[in-house]
Amino acid sequence: MKKPFVSIIVPSRDSEKTIDKLLNSLFSLNHPKGKYEVIVVDSSRDKTSEIVKKYPAKLFKIPRTKGRNISVASNAGIKASKGEFLAFVDSDCFVGKNWLNDLLGSFSSRDIACAGGKVITTGNIFDKYVQSAYKSPTRDVNKEYVTDSSNFHKRMWPLGSNFMARKVVINEVRHFDERLRFYEEVDLFWRICKRGYKLLLIPNAKVKHSYRRSFLGMFNTYVRYGMGCGHFCKKYTGSKFAKLRLLLLIGILVFYSFFAIGILPVFSKSLLNYFILLPIVFYLYLFSYYFSKKQGKFSLLFPFLDFTFCGIAYILGMIYSLIKPAKSPVK
Repeated sequence: MKKPFVSIIVPSRDSEKTIDKLLNSLFSLNHPKGKYEVIVVDSSRDKTSEIVKKYPAKLFKIPRTKGRNISVASNAGIKASKGEFLAFVDSDCFVGKNWLNDLLGSFSSRDIACAGGKVITTGNIFDKYVQSAYKSPTRDVNKEYVTDSSNFHKRMWPLGSNFMARKVVINEVRHFDERLRFYEEVDLFWRICKRGYKLLLIPNAKVKHSYRRSFLGMFNTYVRYGMGCGHFCKKYTGSKFAKLRLLLLIGILVFYSFFAIGILPVFSKSLLNYFILLPIVFYLYLFSYYFSKKQGKFSLLFPFLDFTFCGIAYILGMIYSLIKPAKSPVK
């Protein structure tokens, strides 16, 4: 069967340490060289562009904006693309030789508009945590999973750093919403599903990705996740996903309130002091979860990171977005 032409879009910003490894992997794919193009949309101030020019990639420079607006870069790549299919990968990732073929093989049905695979983190303790987290932002894909508007709330959609979509569908939903700096792919996927299309997760199409490798970097990452979720909840208040996320926010706030009440000295001789037992019990539950996953010495540390990243950082970001003026959704 004739292979369709694919445009691989790489949004980039200050990627001189990682872009070489990514491009080397993209131009080593087991895929006919005349059947795909690589488009790098760059807003860097470092030597990223100089590295990109060493490869047969199309380089587009865009103005550097405040914050990391990946939506603007992605849309610039879409407008410059020639492919029937669009593949997206982050500049701090690298792919396997069969990555493109694995993604292309997922579009056997016309109602599948988008397909993605697993993102594997490699590196230090924070990468290991992200891969193993109780509610990991990566996807532990062991079998195919189909998402549509009815089960979107289960969060088994592809990740922005590893997915492919039909260009005609991307055009139909009017690309990424450039007002969004976070959760931009989730917003796009929701609009795709609302049009009656489906998303597919597959186990074979994998990319390796490096997260921010410091405590503060990871904290900021989860704050951004929370901010993106807050934006989504304001834009699509009627969606089941938004309703469940808001309930989760309330639950987390109640949980941390119990913890605060339990440790306040003024309640040291009060029955309220026993509220601290709830977080302690949950911590022990998380410990048993990580221990069962054979995380060894990290089984004590990872629950603390869950409390910090998935708890404090995430709700701070979500609350911040919820109290900001609402933005009207892209239809």
